[in-house]
Amino acid sequence: MKVPVHANVTIKNHEGVMTFGAVDWVEGQILQLKADGYLPQGTSCELRMDLTGTSETVYAEAHVVSVDSTSVEPSAVVRLRRMGASDREKLRDWVEERSQTSQLSGPRDNRRTRDSQRTRNPQRAHSTQSNPGRHLDSVSNSVLRDRRDDSSTVIGRRSGRESIRAALRRSVAERKQAQTVAPPVPSPSAAPPADPHIEIDSESRVTVTWSTNEKLLDDINTQLRKGRLALPFTPGSPRFLLRMVLPDSQIFALPATAQPADRGCVAHFRIGLPLKQKLRRAAAS
Repeated sequence: MKVPVHANVTIKNHEGVMTFGAVDWVEGQILQLKADGYLPQGTSCELRMDLTGTSETVYAEAHVVSVDSTSVEPSAVVRLRRMGASDREKLRDWVEERSQTSQLSGPRDNRRTRDSQRTRNPQRAHSTQSNPGRHLDSVSNSVLRDRRDDSSTVIGRRSGRESIRAALRRSVAERKQAQTVAPPVPSPSAAPPADPHIEIDSESRVTVTWSTNEKLLDDINTQLRKGRLALPFTPGSPRFLLRMVLPDSQIFALPATAQPADRGCVAHFRIGLPLKQKLRRAAAS
């Protein structure tokens, strides 16, 4: 039995010329190809066929049985001669699957659709088949009913003058609503930036930036002289690098350790001579 497949195929003829084509049907070891390449009758060729719907391909050597060059798309019928065992098994299973698919999607689908419709509404199907005139009468009655409903709707509508008045009132109301401007919502005042600004990066390095000498002086008198600084968070590591940026853009980097506190932690560090001198000058100023 011929099984329609419609698969892409790469063809190499007896002269080694490559071309592309398609497989129309398969019947056992017989295939029909459509290709623009030169395939003389009685010659051999090589095929690399894509199994549509899968990622598999099969390779085979074939013999050209007949050629039809009179049609718009030249076709050739070939017979498979040499093929690997695994490729032969793949092709056989694939053709069997295509054969079952083509049998299931035949004319029986239309009949199954009609049967399902009759099953859902058996009385309507029986009445339509037994008395087709009754079906025409029901259609005409429904049309007349729709016309009567439309006429009653027209009669029940307001008169033209009332409709104009309602439209004018609606337009005036919409114009007043569009002209009404809502009072501007006062934007909340932005909170002043924190000084010093403290941030931590992905490597647990903490940077403290003072923007004014006044705030730096407050922290010198309360914390920095004692070698400690309160932080609003806890670094990921108990030992981390503390970078202090002074108002004159000088940067001091020194190792610190974190001691947990109620809110965040307290960074403890040792003050070197350059930082100690800088803090003294800032405190004396």
